[in-house]
Amino acid sequence: MPPRKTRNPAISKASAPDAPGSKRRVASSSRANALKPAKLGARQGGLQFVTKFPLDVLYEIFRLLHPRDLLALSRTDKSLRAVLLDRAAGGVWREAIAGTGIPERPDDISLPRYASLAFDAHCEMCDRNKAGIYHWSLRARLCRQCSKARLVTVPVTDIAFEGGALGVDYLFKDTVPTSEHFDYLSQTLAATFLTARDAWRSIAPAEVEAYLEDRKKHHESVMEHARRCSKWQLELSVDRSNAKTHLREDRMKSIVERLRNLGFDEELDFGMDMVAKHSAVAQPRALTDRIWKMIEPALLELMEDVRRDMARCERKREVRSFLRGECLLREDVKAVLPDVGDLDDFPAVDALLDIAIDSASDEYARLRQAALESFPAALAKWRRKLGVVLYDHMHKNAPAPRPFPSVKTEDEKIAVLNRATTVFSCLFGSSNSDSACADERYTVKAFAYPYVLAHACTVGRPYNETRLVYTRWMPFGLRYHRVLSQVIATLVRLCGLDPKTATRADMDLCDARFTCKLCLLDYVDGTDTPVAETWWTAAVHWHNCHPDEDEDGQWLRLGPVAEALVRGLAPPLTDEEHRAWRCMRCSKSNPRKAVIFSDWFDATTHASNKHGARHRDNVRGRDFVAQDGYASVPEPDTVELCDVLGRFADRLGADGTLDFFVRTPNSDAYFLKLLRIAARQGLISGHARAALQILAFL
Repeated sequence: MPPRKTRNPAISKASAPDAPGSKRRVASSSRANALKPAKLGARQGGLQFVTKFPLDVLYEIFRLLHPRDLLALSRTDKSLRAVLLDRAAGGVWREAIAGTGIPERPDDISLPRYASLAFDAHCEMCDRNKAGIYHWSLRARLCRQCSKARLVTVPVTDIAFEGGALGVDYLFKDTVPTSEHFDYLSQTLAATFLTARDAWRSIAPAEVEAYLEDRKKHHESVMEHARRCSKWQLELSVDRSNAKTHLREDRMKSIVERLRNLGFDEELDFGMDMVAKHSAVAQPRALTDRIWKMIEPALLELMEDVRRDMARCERKREVRSFLRGECLLREDVKAVLPDVGDLDDFPAVDALLDIAIDSASDEYARLRQAALESFPAALAKWRRKLGVVLYDHMHKNAPAPRPFPSVKTEDEKIAVLNRATTVFSCLFGSSNSDSACADERYTVKAFAYPYVLAHACTVGRPYNETRLVYTRWMPFGLRYHRVLSQVIATLVRLCGLDPKTATRADMDLCDARFTCKLCLLDYVDGTDTPVAETWWTAAVHWHNCHPDEDEDGQWLRLGPVAEALVRGLAPPLTDEEHRAWRCMRCSKSNPRKAVIFSDWFDATTHASNKHGARHRDNVRGRDFVAQDGYASVPEPDTVELCDVLGRFADRLGADGTLDFFVRTPNSDAYFLKLLRIAARQGLISGHARAALQILAFL
């Protein structure tokens, strides 16, 4: 008998007479079901079939995994978690942990918990990722915020011992495990502290000693294990860092080799640091052909950037040669000079960087000529600006009482800097390895305005020689020399001038001569020789010989007759002697070279020997340009006072009212001592000696 046919209820219902269009709906429904795609999402509970394997097979597989992988598996499926956290899986965890080299697990922590403490990266309190602070002795891994919030400092004497025994409460600290981390020493978890405090208060006085002994042993064991874990963690971190470094180096070498094969040798020699810092290069991943295809367009674009930098550096070299050569050819080489870092204040020169350098270009030639014409005014404005910057810096940073008043106009600020008493010193001092700074420290004039602007520690300097990147002029290496300023103020007052208004030009015009009281007294004992100093050499004398002595009242100024005698023996330098001469013939052949001579005779001799020019053919201002040279030209020779006394005694015999020193409350006593010294040496004789004997001076 054939099987009985059954009716499909859905079809029967759809083909009912009262359902119009039933055949069409049935056909379309079947077609829709046939075209409907199947769901391809993840299947739920797929890992549950892994546990169907025999346990011994699973354990053998799990033993080959890292503890970090075991932790991840235990968190993926309940059945796997049950298998891995079962006591029978202890050997699996033990072998996996032993393979990492970490110290053995202590008895007070389970194997999975120990693996989580060592190899997880999240904070145990807030679940924040990358919690890098491990408190091994506290069995905790916390982020910095939770460490600050959850750790408390263990007090030393705040825990009272209720048993009444004195001198025991300070031992409580030895019973509490504390963090070995450097930032959290003597700190523990708040819960651990409360538990230890309650246990400490609950023990009987008779059991204190035994309790302390037991807790000390436990504490020492915990801390020793924590130290070994910290050492392991440090070694692991170093190994991981070294491995990443080697991967970066290998990737860098492979990329450089491929770029050189593409013909970028010059670009790599110029911009190797740019390549090394590129995000596609500085990665701890091996370079493969697939990765190279991905990063090649970015690196080719980088090479184009390097080419543009090379072209700009070439323009910088040309502009710097133009600046140091033609623009500064006739400028004072001992004054502060601009460099590439200061071009913002020289817009006409800076404009040369923005166009292609071509000697045949009319536009470039026009800009060069405009830069030459505007440069002197821009240079003067720039130097004045530096003086204002220096004044503002000193007004803000000099200690009280402030020597720089709060003035508003630039003229007032420059006037204060031009005072004879305004001198500076180098903040770096002998710690600076710059030989120019060391030389200037023994030339006091070099630290007066405006020559201090050219101090070696303030001028712009290159910090990237390849790309000609220069720093700007900065005053941060200078400080106001208060004590030396007070020494000069004493000299200014002896000249009858006001230290608040007298300039260096005023002191030079006065041309006073001074002697040091301390050296005069020492000469009585035969240890020193008093000399006549100019005001600058007097300041240098104090700076080199008596920096620890009282700066006020140390000097005696010679009287008019004595000063005239000293000027005759050591006349002041003339204007020509104050100048140095720069050879323009040498500067034209090498714009960066400054050949300078201290006097005109040496300059003309150089022109004859080096350039074959006769003496009468050298024109000042054309062949040789006068340089200021103020900071390096020495003062007139000093004269020993005893050499002056013979001539002065003759004048004294004719007129007994003459004074060797300008009269001050104690100058006569020093003069008499000097006369006695001179008489003993036979410098005073004849009628002058007789006159002195009559006056009972000898």
